[in-house]
Amino acid sequence: MPYDPANFSISYSYNRQSKQDPTTEFENTYDYRGSFTYSYTPFIKPFVPLKGLKSKSKHLKFLKEWEFNYLPNNIAFNTNMSRYYYEQQIRDVSGSGGMALPTSVSKKFFMGSAVLVDMESHQVDKPFVANDDERSYRGAGRCGE
Repeated sequence: MPYDPANFSISYSYNRQSKQDPTTEFENTYDYRGSFTYSYTPFIKPFVPLKGLKSKSKHLKFLKEWEFNYLPNNIAFNTNMSRYYYEQQIRDVSGSGGMALPTSVSKKFFMGSAVLVDMESHQVDKPFVANDDERSYRGAGRCGE
């Protein structure tokens, strides 16, 4: 079902760091992160246009088994947000006493999102191997049989 709670994922994190030393009056870092993800994978039977081809030739086997998906295999949406705040106050160690040093502040905000619509054909019962230089991936599909 498209509205199943298992299709949704929400995460949030918060990190705070504080530091003081003889030359630093205070140094504070605040980091907030959150994400929202929705992913739906419907079961759709692929259309096989040349399924009725009556040839036993091994050269035409590829054409007989060719599948076409008329609807997406996977629909996904992802949003990430990040807020970073940093402040630092240095102590006046010169002994002049009258002049306070300015506070250093850094603020960053990021929001990004992505949408994925996958129309690739997959057949679960036939494995494939795609070789990278150092790794080998095994999964289901038609690529590289």
